[in-house]
Amino acid sequence: MENGWILRQKTGDLINPANGELLAKSLMSTKEETEEVIESTKNAFWRRFATHSRSIIRYLYDFRDVLEENFDELAEIITLEHGMILDESRYEYRRTIENIEAATSTPLFKWIVIYKDMQKRYI
Repeated sequence: MENGWILRQKTGDLINPANGELLAKSLMSTKEETEEVIESTKNAFWRRFATHSRSIIRYLYDFRDVLEENFDELAEIITLEHGMILDESRYEYRRTIENIEAATSTPLFKWIVIYKDMQKRYI
C-alpha cells in the first residue's frame, strides 16, 4: 500500500479443505481497508505502467527465479491450503510460472495497445 503496512487485529481460521484441520490463523481486513488497498493498487498500476519495460521484465524474471527456487515448498503449501493432491498443486504452480514467463515476452507494442485501450475504458 502507498501508506505502508497496516497492523491488523482481527483473525480468521485457515482450514485445510481436505480434512477440516486448522492450519493457521490469518489476519483479516475490513471492507474499508480492502477498498483502500484496491484504490492504492490502481494508482500503483499507472505508476508502474510508466516504468521502462526492461525493468519490469527484469523484475518478473527475478520473481520467476524465486518461485522456481521454492517450487517444492510452495507446491506443498498449495496442497495444504486448497485441498489438492500434490501433483495437482505442482501443475497449478507450474502454470503460474509459465504465465510469468509469458508476461516477460510481451513485446513493447502490446503495452502501447493495452495502455491506449485502458485509457479509453478507465480514464
